[in-house]
Amino acid sequence: MNRILSLAAALGACTVVATSAWSGPEKITFPADYKQSFTFYATVDRADNNQVRKAFANPAAVTGAKAGAPLPAGAQIVMEVYDARLDYNGKPALDAAGKFIPGDLKVLAVMEKGEGWGAAYPEAMRNGDWEYAFFKPDGSLKADTDVKTCFECHKPQVDSDYMFLLDSLVETASK
Repeated sequence: MNRILSLAAALGACTVVATSAWSGPEKITFPADYKQSFTFYATVDRADNNQVRKAFANPAAVTGAKAGAPLPAGAQIVMEVYDARLDYNGKPALDAAGKFIPGDLKVLAVMEKGEGWGAAYPEAMRNGDWEYAFFKPDGSLKADTDVKTCFECHKPQVDSDYMFLLDSLVETASK
């Protein structure tokens, strides 16, 4: 009986390892040249957490947006996340247009769509075939960040291919 339990435990461990190999942030390769090869399409001020976010899309995402949603496998979005500069009152400092002034780059959030990637997740968590990862400003994977919050936040955006700024990307791609 102990031998059967040991075998079952070993098989269970292998299943967990195999499943994790098919899903997770480690699937995403940071696009080091995104500033040159991606298209900038939006800046968003986040008053809820005093952040400025700048969004960039790779050519596959731009081409897909031009054709209409959903975006194709290979689409990749990079979002630069900055702390907003604060004024002397501790409030976000504003530029002449009333927008937050970016301070230090905190993290680079990347979402990428891969063929069949969503199958690794239960339906309640799945965001189509999108995967998420966070990278440090130097481009190295920020492996200690739980991307479950990305799935939870983007899940209600099913009608816009799990993206918050799809309309902005479509508008930019159409120019």
